[in-house]
Amino acid sequence: MPTTIKNKPLLPKLRFPEFRGDGAWEERRLGYFLNEHKIKSDGKCEVHSVSVHKGVINQKEHLGRSFAAKDTSNYHLAHPNDVIYTKSPTGDFPFGIVKKSRLNQNVIVSPLYGVFTPISSGIGHIVDCFFESPQRAFKYLDPITQKGAKNTIQITNQGFLSGLVLFPDNLPEQQKIAECLGSLDELIAAHSSKRAALQDHKKGLLQQLFPKRSENLEPERSGDSRRQLSSEKDYVPALRFPEFQNAGAWVETSIQDLIDRKYIIGHLDGNHGALYPRAEEFSKEGVPYITANDFGDGRVSFDSCKFLPKERALLFKKGVAKNGDILFAHNATVGPVAKLSTSLDFVILSTTATYFRCDQTHLRNEFLMSALRSSAFVMQYSRVMSQSTRNQVPITAQRKFKLNVPSLPEQQKIADCLGSLDSLITAETEQIESLKTHKKGLMQQLFPNPED
Repeated sequence: MPTTIKNKPLLPKLRFPEFRGDGAWEERRLGYFLNEHKIKSDGKCEVHSVSVHKGVINQKEHLGRSFAAKDTSNYHLAHPNDVIYTKSPTGDFPFGIVKKSRLNQNVIVSPLYGVFTPISSGIGHIVDCFFESPQRAFKYLDPITQKGAKNTIQITNQGFLSGLVLFPDNLPEQQKIAECLGSLDELIAAHSSKRAALQDHKKGLLQQLFPKRSENLEPERSGDSRRQLSSEKDYVPALRFPEFQNAGAWVETSIQDLIDRKYIIGHLDGNHGALYPRAEEFSKEGVPYITANDFGDGRVSFDSCKFLPKERALLFKKGVAKNGDILFAHNATVGPVAKLSTSLDFVILSTTATYFRCDQTHLRNEFLMSALRSSAFVMQYSRVMSQSTRNQVPITAQRKFKLNVPSLPEQQKIADCLGSLDSLITAETEQIESLKTHKKGLMQQLFPNPED
């Protein structure tokens, strides 16, 4: 019989017209919709991993190399549309992730994974979308999973199939829902591919619009140390706008020299003027407290940051960043650069990041943001990190880093060019997030919720 709660049949809030007379959905074990086929490797397929964001993906492509055992005969074979459960905690998924294989060929996966065949292609996509939500995945897996020593997950494949779900029993309705959600997934994938192409294009421009410091260096005879060549041609980028072809070489200077000349100011002394805030001091609102984990893709995310009461924030005489400042992550997470955009008077920047504020008459904020992403700058902090036991770039090292700087008009031209790409990338990101939000809303309405 169809499942009811307090004598009310369980029906989705949003249902396709042709199925509105089909009655309530029935709560069933996941094993009703999925079957474990237990087929081992055929010796012909490549090893794949399962990623939260990339789904089922070639292990070498995903991780850079294969971590598979020499003998993969015991690995599980996964067909196209099979559902794979990893049983490995990761990020927002403490009980593992569940993904459908969207590949067109058979692959093999770790013998620790569970591999299941759905009763229809539609239900395979529905299962994938259902477990896409960290909240739904946790709610389903938490009651049937045990945590072992060292945070290991203890659940059998049959245990995974034992939980209750509310999916349509009707194959045409399964397919209709899957097609609806699948069309959104295709749009998200298309915009993600476009964003990736724009990001690659920007990365290529960064390599050509800035002189490559690696080309300005050659080995000393005594060993691996490097010396700087003095020829002006070494400070000219490979790609230059026509109006600056005869503008001469760029000037190389250190961040310390820019500070001494007051071309930039920033939090480069490692002292905030107050102790690091304790966990109990943070609040749900107030002055944003930004860490290196709160920015990437050129923007600061205020959705993920913590907040300090204003009276506490005022104690931070250093580390006070303002609208337009350029932020560089140098501790724990190293490398991301972002421009701070805020209507607030100030935010507090943690010791995991540095802020720079250019004087605008000799150096532009937007140009500096691009310079900090250039291969020449990346190479400098990568060398420092390789010599350190901790994932950080000390303030003392940052002061010595070199920047190649052209005239102000050329700075502005480069900033405008890369800024237009940033705007396109941001637009794609916002479109992707909008589609994901729309999909999340559809999932809430296309499936009954017993708690409503």
